[in-house]
Amino acid sequence: MGSSFKFNGTDLATYGLTFQSHNLSDFALQADAIPLTERAYGLTSRRPALNATLDVTVTASDRTTLLGYLDKIKAVLNVDTDKKLEVGDITDRYFMVRSGQMQKRSESATYWQGTITFARFDVLAYDNTEKSNNYTIATDPDSITETITGTANTRPVITITSNADMEDTTIEIESATTGETFQWTGIFNTGDVLVIDCQKMYVTFNTIASMLSTGPEYLALKPGANIWNTSGFTGVLNIKYRNRYV
Repeated sequence: MGSSFKFNGTDLATYGLTFQSHNLSDFALQADAIPLTERAYGLTSRRPALNATLDVTVTASDRTTLLGYLDKIKAVLNVDTDKKLEVGDITDRYFMVRSGQMQKRSESATYWQGTITFARFDVLAYDNTEKSNNYTIATDPDSITETITGTANTRPVITITSNADMEDTTIEIESATTGETFQWTGIFNTGDVLVIDCQKMYVTFNTIASMLSTGPEYLALKPGANIWNTSGFTGVLNIKYRNRYV
């Protein structure tokens, strides 16, 4: 391919690196089971962690420069938490990985060939562009439809801004698509803002944590059309998320 990649915001082409191939399109679904006499009881399937291996070449004008490049690449890779991996030939999404190993196949005075392997504990890929869609909730109750173009579930951040004095109310968003229901109870008047982070399972009311009267579920968006039924408020509902891909 002759492309390069960015890891944790650093373009490794700066250090003479290009990659020739990768296995970032790998997919696995593992079915665990409990062995029983003459049969097995299947548990819920899950996606196991994957490796992301890139075949790479590092080239330089001389030996000293090559060794300097390799030291700088190792310094970039030396992280122990998930960081963003952007690969040159995959332009619409990125991956969250942590560095594993850098292994040599061959080397000369001016080039190094081998592999860089990342650990993918988060096996999903993420859209480069964050979606942010506003819906006017004109009546109580009301409904909206949000269409997801990714191939995996995503959990959004929902922001509700009130345009009416509801006083003591129970805000409810029920997903007719997934069967999940979120509720928050409190005084909700004109200009109040409720933020529901469904990934972190965290709620704020006018920027202050508001967790005592929330539940029972935080909503997911499934690939395709998602129908949400709303009640307990009118105003503007914003949905923010990134499409995810398996």
